Order: sequence, then structure tokens, then C-alpha cells
Amino acid sequence: MLYKTNQFSGELRSSREGRVFWIPRAELEKYKLAVSFDQTLRLFEEEELMEQYCHWDGSVYRWELL
Repeated sequence: MLYKTNQFSGELRSSREGRVFWIPRAELEKYKLAVSFDQTLRLFEEEELMEQYCHWDGSVYRWELL
């Protein structure tokens, strides 16, 4: 599940899964991100998109934005 907000209060807390921290949008390209993160980012930046669908076609994963 993905959630989008324009407000946040409190502190980010890291866990056993790893360190959690804010990254300025302009610096995202400097980090190793999840496969297809560029597609996921579009969900947050393009108002007309509402969901992301991923399926295995037998040889590769296919991503579709709706």
C-alpha cells in the first residue's frame, strides 16, 4: 500500500529493516532504489494516476500505471 500526504508530524523511526530518512526529491537519483521505483514515483507526482499493477508474463515483470 502507498499513501500520499502533504503533512507530517513526529519523527521518522528506523527499524531492523533499515535506516529511515527523508531525501530531497532532487537527490533521489543519487540513491540505489527499488526496481521500478521510477514508475512508483509517477503515482505520487501525476494526479491522473491512481494505481500501479505488476504482473509476471512468464519471463519478466510488466508494470502498468492506471
